[in-house]
Amino acid sequence: MLIASYVTLSVGGLLLLTGTGSVLGGNNKKQSEEEAEPDPTATEPDSGSGEGLRGAGYGQLALGLAGVVTGVTLLAVGFQRRKKAQNGTLVAATPVFGPGFTGASLRVRF
Repeated sequence: MLIASYVTLSVGGLLLLTGTGSVLGGNNKKQSEEEAEPDPTATEPDSGSGEGLRGAGYGQLALGLAGVVTGVTLLAVGFQRRKKAQNGTLVAATPVFGPGFTGASLRVRF
C-alpha cells in the first residue's frame, strides 16, 4: 500500500509540474503571437497556437491533482495498516471446536 502511494504521488507530482509548464508555455506563446505582426506572405494561419498547449496542460493538471489526492489517501491508509500490523491486530489465532473435531484457526489480513 505504501509503495503504491509513493508511486502515485510521484506520477501525480510529475503531471502537476508538466501541466503547469504547458499552461504557462501556452500563455506565453499566445501572448507572443498577439504581439507579433502578421506575416503578409503567409497563406495559412499559424496552426501552432498556444490554445492546444494550454488545453493539454489543463488535462495534465487535472490528472496530476487526482494522482496526488489518491496518493495521499493511499499513504494515510498504508500508515494505518502498518501501525495495526506492528501492533499485531492483523493476525488472529482462535480455537475451533465442532462435532467430532478440535483445532485452531490462524487468520492473517494484509
